[in-house]
Amino acid sequence: MKKNIWIILLLTSSCFKQVPDKIINYQDNTDFNEIQFKSVSENKGLIASTEKLYSKYCVSCHGYKASGGAGPNLTDKTWINGKGSIIDIYKVIRYGIISKGMRSFEKTLTDKELMAMSIYINSLKE
Repeated sequence: MKKNIWIILLLTSSCFKQVPDKIINYQDNTDFNEIQFKSVSENKGLIASTEKLYSKYCVSCHGYKASGGAGPNLTDKTWINGKGSIIDIYKVIRYGIISKGMRSFEKTLTDKELMAMSIYINSLKE
């Protein structure tokens, strides 16, 4: 019982700072390197290895087949953030949507890995 009270106190205390969402401008593509993207899209080895990154970072929320769970389905035509374009997917992975539980992977994955992940997720769509 004491343990549960301490957990509640810890979670509701002011030591957790609410981080606002980065406002993603889906029309501004200056943060997306098209030359690097083309190079990544042609690197079949990198794209194939991205499935392991998906398993490591995404499965817990989006499921093994990306059909959703705690996080939304990534295989259908319904997109909560952006319109599901490759650049929109890249931006959501890169910047995250903190208020929805989607963390930013900007400091976890390299730009090439972010691009490969967006290509991989885009390939899962029905």
